[in-house]
Amino acid sequence: MIDDEVFARISKRYDLVRALISFGRDNSCKRKAVASLPPGRRLLDLGTGTGGMLSAVGRGSFVLRVGVDREIRMLLESRSLNRNASYVLADVTQLPFRSAVFDAVTAAYLLRYVDHYRVADQAMSLLKPSGTIVLYDLEAPTGRLPKMLCRFYLVVMTTLYGLLFHGSATAYWHLWQTFGGAAADDVVATLRRVGWSDVARDRGIGGVIWWVVARLAARA
Repeated sequence: MIDDEVFARISKRYDLVRALISFGRDNSCKRKAVASLPPGRRLLDLGTGTGGMLSAVGRGSFVLRVGVDREIRMLLESRSLNRNASYVLADVTQLPFRSAVFDAVTAAYLLRYVDHYRVADQAMSLLKPSGTIVLYDLEAPTGRLPKMLCRFYLVVMTTLYGLLFHGSATAYWHLWQTFGGAAADDVVATLRRVGWSDVARDRGIGGVIWWVVARLAARA
């Protein structure tokens, strides 16, 4: 697990660096990922960070959008961008919510840090019948050379932006150190094993970005 101070330090520049590294495509991919979410009353974004998924969902689809993160400065940054959302300072593995209260759960760049099974199982208990989950992350492209080039690009860019914005080469190194920690195939298999239905995946930016959408079967 990455130390919270790492995220605290980069909170002000995180969105900019994410946009630069993805050539401005990360936000548009997030909007595509959540486009299939049916409107509902309550949405929970796990590991919300600076609120990228909350912004992608927008304010019109859900009456209440809740972002959860354990790093206060990331939450403050998200609140400055999504003022009509609500926030809870908590660890995503110890959530203070009752069962079956949310219509949708989202999570971006979370599964590289926490156990896939635990997130999938916990989301099932939080969602109402027929609720939806959207998971979003990066993985290395197939093929030895594309993988090497992609990792090289991340190492160079994170080092450059770390030095430029923070005077520290290692400020964003966790982005490449955890790269590939959440593979789409593994996440899909976990969701199906836990009991999710209608599991579907899609990709963007040459297959490097992926997102998985699944639904909770209606209870009899």
